[in-house]
Amino acid sequence: MRKRTSVASESAPTTATWEAYSQAYQGRYGTEPVRNQKVNGQLAHLVKRLGQDESPAVAAFFVNHNGRFYVQGMHQVDLLLRDAEKLRTEWVTRQQPVNRQPRGPGAPPSSSNPAPGRPGISNDALPSVRPTVVRL
Repeated sequence: MRKRTSVASESAPTTATWEAYSQAYQGRYGTEPVRNQKVNGQLAHLVKRLGQDESPAVAAFFVNHNGRFYVQGMHQVDLLLRDAEKLRTEWVTRQQPVNRQPRGPGAPPSSSNPAPGRPGISNDALPSVRPTVVRL
């Protein structure tokens, strides 16, 4: 019989991404997001596509994104995975399309202090450190 090696001290590659997504989701919607096998698999694909270093920040950025389709879909992980590279580019370049539609339920309060030179984007949706570009 083989002994199983304990991996409790090692965290899964998706742990930081889940935590960032979950915290942002709870902040926006006031409840925990659903986590199941489907979501875990989608997060694993996201980490493979964007890398373990950038995925958490992109996931949090996504939940704070006010794109109409994302808001209507209540920021499901499906949408994050579908638009992963687009969202990463918006996060890196600090750009988010300005949504002229009225804000609906679940939208975070408007910031009276938008990011300098970026109308419509609050400072809390921006990364604190500019990421390094990883070439695959």
